[in-house]
Amino acid sequence: MNKKRLVEFLEKSSLMYLATCADREPHVRCMAMIYFSDTIWCCSKSNRLKVQEIKQNNSIEICVLTEGKNDFGSIRGNGKAIIVTDKEIRKKLSEEIPFFKAYWESPDDDDFTLFKLEISQFMFHDPD
Repeated sequence: MNKKRLVEFLEKSSLMYLATCADREPHVRCMAMIYFSDTIWCCSKSNRLKVQEIKQNNSIEICVLTEGKNDFGSIRGNGKAIIVTDKEIRKKLSEEIPFFKAYWESPDDDDFTLFKLEISQFMFHDPD
């Protein structure tokens, strides 16, 4: 796998599909993706089903669609979603999320759940 090329796609991607599993049932949804400081992050309103599912079972898989010159590809990764409670990290990421102010008043908002996605394995289908 060409890590440099993989990172190039992650840096320019803003959407991903996030799969969770709860009660032995898979759940997939499209979400905003934040690639910052060599890490994939996402966030949610705290009352959403995905937050409860991740609290039950934090194993996740993501899929990011990629587009090359002549074809489409994908990046898949599996790992763990970690709920971030550290105030400094929440503040720093709230400043990096372009849509943050549309949903939350501050990084201390109880309705703001931040996830750090610790991806243990990537599968990369380079479109070129």
